[in-house]
Amino acid sequence: MWVVEQKYTIICTFEGLIQPPVPTSRLALFWIMLALLLGINLWQASVTELIYDEAYYWYFSQQPAWGYFDHPPMMAWMIALGQLFFSGTLGVRIAGILLSTATYLLVWDMISGVKKNHYIPEFFLWMFSMTLLNAYGFLTLPDTPLLFFSALFLWSVKRLIKKPTWTYALITGTAMAAMMYSKYHAVLVIIGVVIGYWPLVRMTKAWVAVLWALLLYTPHLYWLYTHDFVSVAYHLSERPNQPYRFEAFTLGYLVNIIAQFGFTLPWVIYAWYKAPKGRFSTVLKSLVFFVLAFFFVSSFTKRIQTQWIVVIAIPTAVLVWELYLRDKKIRRPLMWSATITALVLIYARIGLVHESLLPIRYETHGNQVWTSRLQAEVGDSPVVFLDSYRNAPMYAFYQGGHSYSLNTMGYRKNQYSIDNSYERIQGKKIALIGPKSHVYWQQNKAQFSFEKAVGDTYFGTWIEEFSYYDQIKAKITQVHGDQVRLELTHQDPHALKGQQIYLSFGVLDDHKRLQRQIPWPLEPQAIPDSWNPQDTLRLQMIWPKAVSKNIPGVRVGVGSFSLPAGLQGAPQKTAEWNP
Repeated sequence: MWVVEQKYTIICTFEGLIQPPVPTSRLALFWIMLALLLGINLWQASVTELIYDEAYYWYFSQQPAWGYFDHPPMMAWMIALGQLFFSGTLGVRIAGILLSTATYLLVWDMISGVKKNHYIPEFFLWMFSMTLLNAYGFLTLPDTPLLFFSALFLWSVKRLIKKPTWTYALITGTAMAAMMYSKYHAVLVIIGVVIGYWPLVRMTKAWVAVLWALLLYTPHLYWLYTHDFVSVAYHLSERPNQPYRFEAFTLGYLVNIIAQFGFTLPWVIYAWYKAPKGRFSTVLKSLVFFVLAFFFVSSFTKRIQTQWIVVIAIPTAVLVWELYLRDKKIRRPLMWSATITALVLIYARIGLVHESLLPIRYETHGNQVWTSRLQAEVGDSPVVFLDSYRNAPMYAFYQGGHSYSLNTMGYRKNQYSIDNSYERIQGKKIALIGPKSHVYWQQNKAQFSFEKAVGDTYFGTWIEEFSYYDQIKAKITQVHGDQVRLELTHQDPHALKGQQIYLSFGVLDDHKRLQRQIPWPLEPQAIPDSWNPQDTLRLQMIWPKAVSKNIPGVRVGVGSFSLPAGLQGAPQKTAEWNP
């Protein structure tokens, strides 16, 4: 920085171009407000309990890897880094808070002209009023780094279009790879930008960026390959769905758009259409409309979660503010609507800490209390939760020790399905925990109970010697009449005893949801007394008499002793055998 007559500061932007002089007081105001925002988010992160997804990603971070069942690894890396410097909730969230703060800087720098320096408080109010951009300022979820790296990507693309240098090509490629390491939805950002500026496909430096991004992303692609593309398979084919309902799917998607922008939505829509023209504005608009159109079409086949469209927040932030600086008539109504939305968000943020302020019990309420209640019952014993990849990491975060989610046939796969974490408690005495409504308690007696929340009772029982085999693969390979060919592949690292396991036959509907589950008897000695790792058994089974062959799909589960059968078999359509 250079001081001009002690009153003005010349700003060197990231691009290295010198802007006209800006009053020093204005520059100081920007940094003061950014520091204030940072301080508020640090405080909120410190006093707000984790939500379940954050606890789940914290669990990821305990096992550094190039990939995880549900998501790429950026979240785990961020949390692991933060915990090198801080403990507790702040350690989980600090990296995300810093990235969120930097996102404001990148958005600010993408807005053209120096006129913006006269509206610094208004800019922060506008940014603060965007619901998810606000929430991801202190919550650490995959969209937190996605927003930052999307902003970095757009910032670098703007400069690459104007000046295609090696530096901007490498920054663009790095941002693309980092986006993809954050969340797979990032591919929509890349496609939306290319649609908005087709000449990129003929630009040499743009292809350099693509090749650099692919090189950086290779470790994750290799991880997917070595894990049978488990993440892709789950999201594209294995994930259970539900029948289409307009109010829950398409109308729900439109409500999500309203929730993202609150009372500012009318001016957001106005800005999408009326923002100043230019190559970069066209890119931003293309990105917004492509993402909105993609998920609108998707809403006819699946429910769209609110955070899936969060990537439009960055281009929208720039488009709205570019219009704000040029169109005086929207300034007052935008600021009023942003103020109302921001006040609602402030109240909600306080309510995340103080439960009495909200009409509902949210995920940030009472986690230390219920985990303490359970710990008082089980002591230092490992805890196995029935069908809850949410409760298991939350308990481990607040109380320590080993926990595990035993995923039964009516649940879904998750990180606990692939990481062999059950090996740490194999053969040990464990406490098996589940809500009192779980089907397991219909045939098994609880030995103790505790209140997770008012009206939310959980039952527990003791298993003297935990023995479970999650890494067996089960697949029906052929059906001919009543004869069924079943393959079981033993992928656990140790030999297991055949008499310890049993099979369950699951009936699925058109949406891969479990409808019925019945025992599937094994022939005597069908499984050897000592079943060695990596051995595949080819069994001749009988199609259950109580089940029609015209059902949409099946799933085979494997259980052991009195523990429920799990998700060892993938969903299979009966059309494979009855074309």
